[in-house]
Amino acid sequence: MNIGIPAFLFSIGIGVYLLGLTINDVYNLWPIRLTLQIMIITFFYGFASLAGTIEYIASWIMYLARNVPHLMPLFYSLLVFTLGAIGIPPIASSMFLIPIFIGYCK
Repeated sequence: MNIGIPAFLFSIGIGVYLLGLTINDVYNLWPIRLTLQIMIITFFYGFASLAGTIEYIASWIMYLARNVPHLMPLFYSLLVFTLGAIGIPPIASSMFLIPIFIGYCK
């Protein structure tokens, strides 16, 4: 479940009942663009996970770094740069790749 929807409902409760704002005021203060971006990235991360893309990228990076694990941050940066060069926003590529690298850096 995406945390954006319950967070929005919780913020409406706080804004209306504790701060005395109207629902319209709370809606205008909410970062809609960020919420939608997180929801879309979560949705497409599920597609990539089911298709095996995440495992492929992770195994490829681990193969490249098998003898030089201290270069893993460089590989991460190069992969984010490459994804950005083909048109993916930097925040989206970072959010997509962070779980891969955290999972394999145990």
